[in-house]
Amino acid sequence: MQSCKENCVRQAKLSPEHAKKIADVLCAKVVADIDPLLDMPARLTVAREALTRELRLLDEVTRSF
Repeated sequence: MQSCKENCVRQAKLSPEHAKKIADVLCAKVVADIDPLLDMPARLTVAREALTRELRLLDEVTRSF
């Protein structure tokens, strides 16, 4: 998940502090939602899909700003 945080902070057009807060919340949410009984490839797929979904939602919400 560390690369997730780095990518979110690097790509954001926000202040570094705000981008880091958003990345922390998104990554924590995704990690909390992953079933620990899944094997690693399945966990990575679930994490990727969840992050994509969350980032699209964030984009929709912030598009007007």
